Amino acid sequence: DGDGDGDGDCVVDDDCAALANSCNTASCVDGVCVLSPLADDTPCPDDDLCNGDETCQAGACAPGEAPLCDDGEFCNGVEACDAIMGCVAGVAPEVADDIDCTVDSCDEELDEIVHAADDGLCGGDDVCGIGSCDVDQGCLMEDNPYLVCLTGDPDPSVVFNDIESTYYFSNNLSNMIWHVGSNQILGGHYSQLGYYSFPAEMSGYSQFPTQDMSERYARLIHIPATSLVIHGDTQFAPTAAQVRVGSIDKDTGVISGMQAASFSDNFAGSCNLFSNSNTQFFCYDGAGIRVYDTEEGSNVLTYVETIALSQPLFEACASFCFGGTFAWDGKYFYFPYDGNASNERRYTVYDDSGVFVQTYQATGAGAIDGTYFDWSVGHYAIHDGYGGRSGGAIYTWGNNGDDSQCYGPKSSEHD
Repeated sequence: DGDGDGDGDCVVDDDCAALANSCNTASCVDGVCVLSPLADDTPCPDDDLCNGDETCQAGACAPGEAPLCDDGEFCNGVEACDAIMGCVAGVAPEVADDIDCTVDSCDEELDEIVHAADDGLCGGDDVCGIGSCDVDQGCLMEDNPYLVCLTGDPDPSVVFNDIESTYYFSNNLSNMIWHVGSNQILGGHYSQLGYYSFPAEMSGYSQFPTQDMSERYARLIHIPATSLVIHGDTQFAPTAAQVRVGSIDKDTGVISGMQAASFSDNFAGSCNLFSNSNTQFFCYDGAGIRVYDTEEGSNVLTYVETIALSQPLFEACASFCFGGTFAWDGKYFYFPYDGNASNERRYTVYDDSGVFVQTYQATGAGAIDGTYFDWSVGHYAIHDGYGGRSGGAIYTWGNNGDDSQCYGPKSSEHD
């Protein structure tokens, strides 16, 4: 050999087979092995899927164009090439964080992971707190400024003894509510249309209601967690068809959207007395306490249960009782012993399951014709339909009148 055209002596082409490759054939020419290149673009694959389709060029195997595996999408990871499998999927970036109140997602336009704070994920069904979401710290909880919650153990024998303030009216006042957001007193009237609305701890309010003169606001109660007010549009115990539901602005105390209540259980009886918790409406129907869930902005009262009283009330208020309410403080129900009397200060207490606890008598003078616990401000209140009970700071429309609504000090068992 030595002529540069081949390598080694041969007799037949097979003697040159070891010299052939993917881009050259080998043949025996005049006893010498000679390599002959295959035509350009003849495939010469190397079984590596990541360097493209190899082809022969001038007798040499040239690499092809490597496959473009990355699809340009951030949220499915960076695709890679495997020599055997070709393009394989990338590993998507981790989306979830350890913060429960963030909504985690991958933003394809921004090419980044987004953790969006959602305040609605803080607090859940706990109306006592208002939560805000911090993307680094999670839920930061604050006391709900629109209501109070039971934090202690009320003593039912003394809750109506102390009087911090008294509001006088000329006659036929219905129950009053104290709205914390606007610091206003609002009340209804049995014989006049409309409702009162004036700043707390102020005298000189109107002798008669001045707001929304389209209906009678008797038995007015306030459910602060759902920003609802409920009243009966009648002087006497309202039937279910006469129960009215509306909204009250959390900050201004303006009542709006009054409409007929829709009882989910198709209740058609009467609600002799009204009361409420932070979230629920209570209807005393003459035998038991019907409990209804409420929803902000809705007139639907969703039936939960009826709490039967272990012994009947002395006065069931089937026809008429001054004030028109009973009290619930989160542990006990408080009913006026006789909602029509002029000098009866007794009240009857039941526990949360309706079992009779005891009948107590408040100290002082006058009558307890209606009881109420105001969940907006945390004060126990009583209504005297004869104006004989008073104490503390005195507020009046002009003169001490026939009706009084008395508020005790802020409850130490609620916060």
